[in-house]
Amino acid sequence: MGVKTKIEEWLEELREEKKEIESRMAQAKVNVEVAQVKFSIAYDAQGKVSQSGKEDFYNMYMKNLEDNRNSLVDNYEKIKENNTKELKYVNVMIEQVERAVKDLDN
Repeated sequence: MGVKTKIEEWLEELREEKKEIESRMAQAKVNVEVAQVKFSIAYDAQGKVSQSGKEDFYNMYMKNLEDNRNSLVDNYEKIKENNTKELKYVNVMIEQVERAVKDLDN
């Protein structure tokens, strides 16, 4: 295997890394959306409970869903921030390696 082949393999590894970062960001977003939908469903359900049962219902269902949603939102913001930075850097690397591959053709 020549130098160009090894550099092209590295380029593919970087492209896979980019896909993984994008996938992590998308999955984190889906997790937040699912948590929000679950909380909304529970909120609507709580509206169907008698006034005297609302606190019990909240403690039984909504508190955990609310805490989970809030945690996922906080996590998502951190994941998004970190992965956006990683994505920026991996894109810079991909561009540079692509240039290097073209230069190896000359």
